[in-house]
Amino acid sequence: MVMNKAIRFKSKSEMIAEEIKTAIISKLYGIGMRLPTERKLATELRTSQLTISKAIAMLSREGLIDKRHGSGNYVVNSVKSIRISFLIDENKYGINPIWSSIYEKFYISAFCSDINIKINMNIIPENCNRIEPLHVDNSDIIIVAVALNPQRVESICEMGKTVIWLEEYSSELPGFSVYFDNFNAGWMAAEHLYEQGCRKILYLVYKMTADSFSGEYYISRRRLEGLSALARKKGMECHSLSFCYPKGNTIHELRTHIDNANDSFDAVCCFSDDLMPYVIRTVVGAGLKIPEDVAVIGFDGQPFCGSFIPTLSTLSQPIDAIALTALKIVKDYFTGVVVEKSYPLPAQLIVRESSLLNNQSRRLNKNESEKNKTI
Repeated sequence: MVMNKAIRFKSKSEMIAEEIKTAIISKLYGIGMRLPTERKLATELRTSQLTISKAIAMLSREGLIDKRHGSGNYVVNSVKSIRISFLIDENKYGINPIWSSIYEKFYISAFCSDINIKINMNIIPENCNRIEPLHVDNSDIIIVAVALNPQRVESICEMGKTVIWLEEYSSELPGFSVYFDNFNAGWMAAEHLYEQGCRKILYLVYKMTADSFSGEYYISRRRLEGLSALARKKGMECHSLSFCYPKGNTIHELRTHIDNANDSFDAVCCFSDDLMPYVIRTVVGAGLKIPEDVAVIGFDGQPFCGSFIPTLSTLSQPIDAIALTALKIVKDYFTGVVVEKSYPLPAQLIVRESSLLNNQSRRLNKNESEKNKTI
């Protein structure tokens, strides 16, 4: 026999306790400050003084409020328990493996914390443009590990909660940002390719849906800006090419572009590691060798890069550093320590077979001979 589980609704005092806790966490009442009197809180929150008394008793048991001598004399203590909603992207291939790894590192490290951290992971579908309150119910803080667009940012900001953003964005965001430095990663990729003798870079990015990203994905642009900046400094050529999201005709479409390009590039830099297998198959199918004729490198540090044939070079996201920095922000912020707003973290260059040319002179001589023909 299956028993139906009864649905429990929150009492008025529980909801008021959450409102007071949100005010404390948002620094409206700082650590060591006295709370307003019960009568004043009742007026501000439009409830009875009895409900306020019950709510404060709940917060006292949690350790968030200490009762001092005198009627209604309550002092804010440091937070002992934090509820976190960790939002992660999901696409048609599953959960984003980079965000998933960051979540796992954060989750495991949180167990070693002296603060009781309760974490709830919420999967956000790729086609979800607005984050609803249901995704972050009862949370004190939101950690956002999703691709950002204006609609998602606006809907999260409307909730009025403390937010830690794990992706770089085109404008300053409220709360705290811990992100992969995309400009720096692009610069490092171009610098590595230059050192390998490459002089003509093709930056490859798939088109994002216009509804979701207004035709452009900001972190893609930042990576291209980093590539282009180093290319200008070294006198290299750098071009960008957008094509459809990877699907059945990707190889055919890429092959058409490569055939039309002739010898206009000797390196391909992929916006994401996900694109590199398509590029490898297309380049080899066109009769070119990797890395002798075309070097290939990507971004993010996906796990499959080390096992693909040939093994794939990548600019890896600092997964451990992102997770531990986010955890440090949580602990410092809720214990009253001053926290910086932004933490850009550098990439780690992992060089493998797809871009490592042992005999650089071979490619340099080829470039020189092509230049002489042009002259």
